[in-house]
Amino acid sequence: MTFEDSLLSNPPNVIIRVSNMKNFTVALRTCCEGIVSSLKQFDIVQNSELGTSINNRTDILKNISPRNFSWKIYGIFSYLTTLPRISFLSLNQKFGRSGKLFNFLNLFASRKVYIPSKKASIASGSLIGVLVTLFTFSSNVAHAQCTGTSVAGSVFRDFNLNGVKDNNNEIGLAGITVRAFNSSNTQVGTTTTLSNGTYSITGLSGSLRIEFSGLPMDYVSGPDGSTSGTSVQFVTLSSTVGCAVNFGVNHPDDFCAKSGVQPKIAVPCYANGRFDATGTNGAGLEDALVSFPYNRTGDKATSGNAPNLLASYNRIGSVWGMAYNKFNKTLFATAFMKRHSGFGPQGIAGLYVIQNADANGLGTVTGINLQTLLGINAGTQPPRDLPTDKTQPTDDGGNAVFDAVGKMSFGDAELSADGNTLYITNLFDKKVYVLNVTNPLSPTLTASY
Repeated sequence: MTFEDSLLSNPPNVIIRVSNMKNFTVALRTCCEGIVSSLKQFDIVQNSELGTSINNRTDILKNISPRNFSWKIYGIFSYLTTLPRISFLSLNQKFGRSGKLFNFLNLFASRKVYIPSKKASIASGSLIGVLVTLFTFSSNVAHAQCTGTSVAGSVFRDFNLNGVKDNNNEIGLAGITVRAFNSSNTQVGTTTTLSNGTYSITGLSGSLRIEFSGLPMDYVSGPDGSTSGTSVQFVTLSSTVGCAVNFGVNHPDDFCAKSGVQPKIAVPCYANGRFDATGTNGAGLEDALVSFPYNRTGDKATSGNAPNLLASYNRIGSVWGMAYNKFNKTLFATAFMKRHSGFGPQGIAGLYVIQNADANGLGTVTGINLQTLLGINAGTQPPRDLPTDKTQPTDDGGNAVFDAVGKMSFGDAELSADGNTLYITNLFDKKVYVLNVTNPLSPTLTASY
């Protein structure tokens, strides 16, 4: 039997002597703070997330107060009685002198525990929340009992953040490093996940620590759940069948709306004629940029299906590349060479910044000429004969304009995850320009490739 197994079978006793409920709460808080403080002195797991997790535990403890404890006192002890392997009974004075004990507690303190709101409320600072956080662990958090000589599993995209690999739509993630360490902290196996996210490490035995590392940029750990653990997991192998250790991950930037709210889609539109023709049958008052909910169906003529107008043609002209900053609700649109449709007021090097783009009405449009401001050469526009009457046909400069499509002005645009860097494709010189748009109305040129 390992030391950890022995400890679970014979947990240390805890005695807290108090004279009233308030003193009990304070004493218990002090005890918990002492445990966490001592945990900081031991680092049994290298290259893991222990430090951050322990600091998070300390932040939780800071919020305990006696005022909301008494009404949940019954809930505390009734919940504790459901923990068959961990008791909270009395304090042994040897508690503070056992380095192994602290190492073992450190193992538990490193776990990310997600607690249903009906069991505990950390936000309210209730003591029940702290007790459950420190002493409640799901079956895959402690030493999972496994059989065999191998560890296998998968790293998958937990799209709905439920800690479960629900179906084949939650695809695997390739290239993640998986390492196995024995109880002496010696690495005894390593591999990387395959294209479908699966992996296998053979020739193992005994108690193991499994670590996942090398997540792509901006990926984070998903929640600890019934079929998905954290980036550091513990298993104990026995004799016949191996252990499945899975790790769910998430990419927050793949999601843009809260539950029950449909994200909006922004789409450019095109009109026949000059952008500044706003008289009778002029193209200038046509829709140039509209938005609508992701689940919208039907056409504009159907009641309730009309899209929201963000910008008319006389404000931005012909655009195509778009990028949205979710932090400040700003939409970027770049000029585009399209036959029969005129460029906007900023010409072939136009960048249009639409603020309040999430509103159900016209956005605030600011036009920027990137050739004038930053010296970005977007080419030369051939002569065109665009009509002022959108109902009239035109050859729009003939073959010269036909040949210029895709060879001048801008193509697509993308925004970095933090919203501070805008990438614009220049179709004329075949370069990608990198703009700092921390201030979206005053971009600066960072680099070009």
